Amino acid sequence: MQLKAGIYLITDPGYKKHGTLRTCFAELLQPGVSALQYRDQSNNRRQRWWEAVALRDLCYQAGVPFIVNNDLDLAQAVDADGVHLGQQDVAIPVARKKLGRRALIGVSCHNSLRWAQQAELQGADYVSFGALFRSPTKPRATRVTIAQVARYRRQLNKPVLVIGGIGLANLQQAIRSHADLIAIISDIAQAKNPRTQLMRCLRNEKVSISSTVPL
Repeated sequence: MQLKAGIYLITDPGYKKHGTLRTCFAELLQPGVSALQYRDQSNNRRQRWWEAVALRDLCYQAGVPFIVNNDLDLAQAVDADGVHLGQQDVAIPVARKKLGRRALIGVSCHNSLRWAQQAELQGADYVSFGALFRSPTKPRATRVTIAQVARYRRQLNKPVLVIGGIGLANLQQAIRSHADLIAIISDIAQAKNPRTQLMRCLRNEKVSISSTVPL
């Protein structure tokens, strides 16, 4: 399996007004979707396990990498393709040892090139910067500019993900950051028809999908 440049989907409570996460993402795992990250902040570990298993199976069938946010134990338990770590989470070498050499490990770097370079040296497979725009998901998130991301991208050897407040209305601006992966959350989850909104984003998304990174 390969991680292709494109739109990076992340679960959000807004999807559940349209049905279960499984029914929603069964329609959303389209060509042009680079990965699906399961992010759930609840303490319902049983529900989190069942949802993660269901989404992992969908991703496997669609050939899309399945990433678990922050929870290394859950990622290992459901045999996810990888994990996305924050700055306060476990160290990259610990995650690598637990998930194996083929696991995909992403790291949130906010607006810090130094953190991104350190993550690369420690073995991260991709790094993320954001929030690129004001984010309804994390309104107090540290901001990063399009110009910063474009400059950082030239100095990094791993794929770059941008996140935060990105949707159809500002997608072309996000693309100017030259990021490999573009996370879209609320704009799709809160849409009247998430699949229709995703297809609009995919039609307007001009990121080349020619660059790939082996898992």
